[in-house]
Amino acid sequence: MPLPHLHLYHPPQCVAGYLLEWIAEVEKALRGDANWDGCAFRRVAYDAQAGFNVATEVDWVRRNLGPAIFIQKVQSRLFSRFREILRRDISVYAISPTCDEDILGACEEARRGYEDGEPRIPSRELVAYLILAKLARQDKWGGMSLNKNFLWEYNLPKGGFPKDVVDDRDVHQVANALYRAGILTRKTSEGQTKYALGEKATIQTILDNKHFANVPKLQKFFERSPKQVSARLLSYNEG
Repeated sequence: MPLPHLHLYHPPQCVAGYLLEWIAEVEKALRGDANWDGCAFRRVAYDAQAGFNVATEVDWVRRNLGPAIFIQKVQSRLFSRFREILRRDISVYAISPTCDEDILGACEEARRGYEDGEPRIPSRELVAYLILAKLARQDKWGGMSLNKNFLWEYNLPKGGFPKDVVDDRDVHQVANALYRAGILTRKTSEGQTKYALGEKATIQTILDNKHFANVPKLQKFFERSPKQVSARLLSYNEG
């Protein structure tokens, strides 16, 4: 997938004007390279204290997805917060260039990483998230007296998963792990298993943030995934 946006964060003119000259040279070079056709370059200057508005930038980047490169010193607290919020959406780089070639190299690394599917996550984590997203779309929140609030196990893999990277066995295996971790509930009806979502606050936090940081017990299971996949697949079926 071609890179649609590249966000460059840098000191203001009054602090390091030479960097703006380097960035201009890099942009000129990249605009002459067919690999960069269609990419929108965006520059954002830090304030005089090497800070920036995290909420504003997170919102902007989410609406214009693409990697972010932070050039020279920036407030570490703000940088860490920005990277933590967006770690499933984009790759974030920090560099201290000594010449324009260093910036050019970072841009090329960001482009190649994006085209390769970065950032990447364990395949089991992708399947786990997509299971929760599917059950939430179908309003499967359980309730022992309402069979319609559960989904038959055999229907779980049918729709909602990218079949080129996920198969039915993956879905059943991960669903069982989510049940053992208390994220899903299940019951037996007519001799068959049915699944539903567990505690709503926990599930909603996962869905909102697209990660399972609030369920650390699942990390070892995810880490034993047979492969890594693009985190962009977390948005599969959202359209």
